Amino acid sequence: MLRSRFAVVAAVLAIAACSPDTTTPSTARPAGEPASRSTTAADATPLNMTIFPNEIVADGTHLTTARVNVDSVVSCCDRIVHVSSSDPATLPLAPTATVAAGTSFAGIDMFPSVSQRTVVTISATGNGVTVSADVVLDPPGTTIPPTLSSFTVNPTTVNAGTTATGTVTIPNAAPAGGIAINLGSLLPGSAQVPSSVTVPQGATHVSFPITTFAGFPNSTSCVRMFATTSVNEVEGDICVVTGGTNPSPPPLAAPTLLSPSSDSKFAPGTNISFDWTDITGAASYELQIDDTDKFEAPLILDQTVTASQLSTATLPTSTMFWRVRAISSSGASGAWSSVRRFEIKQ
Repeated sequence: MLRSRFAVVAAVLAIAACSPDTTTPSTARPAGEPASRSTTAADATPLNMTIFPNEIVADGTHLTTARVNVDSVVSCCDRIVHVSSSDPATLPLAPTATVAAGTSFAGIDMFPSVSQRTVVTISATGNGVTVSADVVLDPPGTTIPPTLSSFTVNPTTVNAGTTATGTVTIPNAAPAGGIAINLGSLLPGSAQVPSSVTVPQGATHVSFPITTFAGFPNSTSCVRMFATTSVNEVEGDICVVTGGTNPSPPPLAAPTLLSPSSDSKFAPGTNISFDWTDITGAASYELQIDDTDKFEAPLILDQTVTASQLSTATLPTSTMFWRVRAISSSGASGAWSSVRRFEIKQ
């Protein structure tokens, strides 16, 4: 009998240990309604804000996005920043934007509409810190020309610690004073770029270093970088290899043309020897000859050879142009050489 009482007491204690705490009074709720729980997300601390594009034709169909970068990544849960507009009548915004778990930014999409040029300041606040950026809203019919064409990276895969080269190109020569371009990296701990560069007056591109850093052992981190102006954005990618994996080989260099020299003249039927420098890593070479320097199909000659020279006596009587590029054993093509002109005439 004593043993049975002990068993009952032990069972009661076990049930109590596994049951939720009911010592705190709670507000009664209708039957069937689930218990309430807090859904308030914690604030994130904003670092900076960019708006891309920060000038748009605001006719209600063009999108612009404010990106708010915050101070850290939290994997457990979403956080928020508080959003405001300096002109809520023209550009109303939701009161908060969400920093999703595992990310370090929040996006604020806008489809504004205006009848006259308006500048609105967008602000984001969290933990007592506020960051802001302006967006220029142009009325329908305004023409905003693009200013950036491409963002290229060379090489696109590197060992950690290697410096690569980024190049941003614009469609036309930069005006007086040049064109300022903002740069950024989505993972600066792996691949870092300068904060800004300038395309000099009269130039169509600007190059800059991309500094890379080691990540986890035997890993590859592919990083997206971006270049922005007030009207558009272009992106480039680089993959950073940390130990254990070989990156892609560097691109093949362009051959240097040796002979014939530029504007050489030959009689019909002459056996002409085309010669160029050897390229490290080349398994073969592609030689092209055509009657224009655009090398548009069909070409007069398009031939692949393993040696860094080719001889032929079958070319037509004409003014022609030639160029060469190297090809690797994997089939990757290198850069074209410069172009030379020659002539076969009676």
